[in-house]
Amino acid sequence: MKKKILLVAQNLDDMILDDSKILKKYFDVDILIIKSGAQMVAKLGKLIEKIRKADLCLVWFATSYAFFTTMFAKLFGKPTVLVVGGYDVVKVPEIGYGLAAHPIKRIFPIFALQWADAVLPFSEDSEAQMLKNFDLDSDKVRTIHLGVNPVALKKYKKKKGNTAVTVGVMTKSNLTRKGLEVFVRAAKYLPDVKFVLIGDAPDKATSEYLKNIATPNVHLKNLGYNTEKIVQELSKAKVYVQVSYHEGFGRAMAEAMCQECVPVVSARGAIPEVVLNTGFYVHKLGNPQEVAEKIRMAIKSKLGKKARKQAMQFTLEKREKALIEVVNNLLTKYEGKK
Repeated sequence: MKKKILLVAQNLDDMILDDSKILKKYFDVDILIIKSGAQMVAKLGKLIEKIRKADLCLVWFATSYAFFTTMFAKLFGKPTVLVVGGYDVVKVPEIGYGLAAHPIKRIFPIFALQWADAVLPFSEDSEAQMLKNFDLDSDKVRTIHLGVNPVALKKYKKKKGNTAVTVGVMTKSNLTRKGLEVFVRAAKYLPDVKFVLIGDAPDKATSEYLKNIATPNVHLKNLGYNTEKIVQELSKAKVYVQVSYHEGFGRAMAEAMCQECVPVVSARGAIPEVVLNTGFYVHKLGNPQEVAEKIRMAIKSKLGKKARKQAMQFTLEKREKALIEVVNNLLTKYEGKK
């Protein structure tokens, strides 16, 4: 009989969905989605019931539901794996980003990280930031990089135009954090370049704001979460822009690099870890003139193939092998305790 894994997360976006598919190859997987603090309260009884029935719990991000999952799993003698690397373990004071800087909510990652049996950051930078901001046993920490979607590994034979693209959900916080506003404002300095912003638009006020500041060479495309359509758009561009204040990995960026887009990026978070020397770095965040100049340089460069080679190393096969190894080791360890 297959072991039962409880996967707890705030949504099933591409990254988490990939892990669920990996786990389903080997285990019976139960999924519980908890989107907010209010849902955490409402679903606490269901969470406890599911933990009792599980052989192991895997939790994405060290937020409130991770606190309760790791706590009850410990009480019931069940192992837990905690995947981290974003808002949950970092501190970016310039934009008020990260639970590590929150005077009250930081209690969730403090205890979740201590109670978890294995902690899996998805970049080396995330691991370094977590160990800097929180006190936990580094022996149970193992960095396992995210993998790019297999769709992105395929090379689409599209003719590349003078196009710069970025991907990001159009919300107020992402105007600064993901650099969406500076991307749009950079367009006026390069009228001969097409700027494409791809992303869901749940916040009408933000999407309208971006439309209002956009020049005629800016195109906003809401493609939802259709990876194939997004990758096809990426394949038409020469440049991918990721001038974020923080990225725990930068998966869309890596997928763009797989399509031979030359990255124009900030040196923040895990971005340099993924890009290395295959792109151009923006040093003054929020400066549209510098962003435009680096885009101009990227368009003229011949770094596309080098960027693809660099990003192709981040495969789901590598993640699968490492993740399943961690899970099986914990299951064996706890089986021996019975």
